[in-house]
Amino acid sequence: MISFLKKGKGISVLAFATVLCMLFTYISDAAPSRTELQEKQNNASAEVDSIESRLSELTSEIDSKAKQVDNLSEKIEDTKTKLASAKVGEELQYKKMKERIRYMYEHGNTSMLEMIVTSKSMGEFLANIEYVDNINDYDRESFEKLKKARTNIEKTQEKLNSQKKEITKINQELNEKAETLKSQVASAKLQLSDYTTQLNAIKAAEQKANTANGSKDTTSNSGNTSSKNNNSSNKKPSNSGGGGSNTSNGSSHNVNTSDRILLAAILECEAGGESFEAELAVATVIFNRVESSRYPNTVRGVIFASGQFSPTWNGSLDRVLAKGPTRTAFRAADAAIGGKRDRRVIHCYSFNYAGSGVSGITIGDNTFY
Repeated sequence: MISFLKKGKGISVLAFATVLCMLFTYISDAAPSRTELQEKQNNASAEVDSIESRLSELTSEIDSKAKQVDNLSEKIEDTKTKLASAKVGEELQYKKMKERIRYMYEHGNTSMLEMIVTSKSMGEFLANIEYVDNINDYDRESFEKLKKARTNIEKTQEKLNSQKKEITKINQELNEKAETLKSQVASAKLQLSDYTTQLNAIKAAEQKANTANGSKDTTSNSGNTSSKNNNSSNKKPSNSGGGGSNTSNGSSHNVNTSDRILLAAILECEAGGESFEAELAVATVIFNRVESSRYPNTVRGVIFASGQFSPTWNGSLDRVLAKGPTRTAFRAADAAIGGKRDRRVIHCYSFNYAGSGVSGITIGDNTFY
């Protein structure tokens, strides 16, 4: 194996570049084009901006209505105070009238009655009667004014309560609309994130393909002779990492482009920098879960299940998606999607870092159980 690599180094690089180009072609055929994704990303971004703008306007309207409710509440409290004062004034005036009338009847020979009877002249008599009438008229007018004032205050209070009830109802409807818009903007942002992830993956794959093409051009000029002499042995490196006798065939799955990229990214996170077989072992566990009734039945559902794969919450998955998964991760993902499994972990549903102390089957830096 070592002597072969030394002799066929140039042709190996050439073969590797060819495989990478084929892989990129597969990605391009299976996924939406970069232009289509860019357009979808732009549309999703515009939709997010539009919904957030409507939400901002609605929030301002809600704040305005809330201030109106507060102002009305203050006015209602002020009206309650005025109404209470009016009732007290009315009761006092009524009490004074009753006391004055009672006094006149209980002391008929004195006070007002005496003042009228003891008048020394007709002019004084008429003046005293008019004075008594004026006092009675004043009492009645004062009582009627207080009664009218109380009625007006009650009407004002009723009107303010009605307005408060109406504005509160409107505010509740606005809050319901705001919650709907929040849900819509969250959904739109999720879609935008999905398009961005796919676009970043395609950009990363394009960059790697361009780099590989550059290596291919350089190698082809210096390795033509080696290519001819080692044509038969050139086929072996292109199939290396297939897992050899440790692999078996299972069920293939229909996985969309987004989930394919996601699978490759999680494989790189959990077994990146290791061998193809280490990443295939992780993929085998993921598909064991997909095919089990105890777990979600989709790749995305298994990966994002609560508390399962730490890269989903520690930021490493986002970083891999931003730069694009490695070639090995894509190969392992595609092999697993096509039904390839690591027979050693075919009955395993979990794994931990090999240094964690758990017992099981160790492949690369992970122990499966």
